[in-house]
Amino acid sequence: PASVRRAARRWLARGSFERQFRSGMMRSRSSEPRANLRSRVRLAVTMGDPAGIGPEVALKAITSPAVAARVEPLLVGDLAVWQETARRLGLGLRPTSMESGKVVGPRALRVIVTSTLPARYRVSGEPRGRAAASACGEAAYAAIIEAVRLVQAGGAAGVVTAPICKAHV
Repeated sequence: PASVRRAARRWLARGSFERQFRSGMMRSRSSEPRANLRSRVRLAVTMGDPAGIGPEVALKAITSPAVAARVEPLLVGDLAVWQETARRLGLGLRPTSMESGKVVGPRALRVIVTSTLPARYRVSGEPRGRAAASACGEAAYAAIIEAVRLVQAGGAAGVVTAPICKAHV
């Protein structure tokens, strides 16, 4: 319809979504006070495919200044996958299990552990063999299910899923 085309043109004329998000143009139209709109929202972030780009995409996204200012991430998945990915990328992050009770500091990230993959399956790249593909698929699926449960229980406001390999799930 013409009204949708006009709205799309107006939106595109304002500039990129990211610039609008950073400048605050994409705020809620609710009657909440502005202080609440600027608070960080807790999101459950799944690891995606542990042998794929999922953990890397998720960690890079949550460290961007625009996202970090607005999102309190709860990482969901395999603790070793999160730790190895953060170390490999040199992000200076410290993913730590929530069960350990030692999640402190500005670079610490809370992780809800849903799987513990053997080291040979945590290697980035195409999983070698049927067992590895199956284990990676089960780990990605378990993270998604736990993230949804977390939202249903009120522990997070939403779920962000990193890329998965649907053939392995």
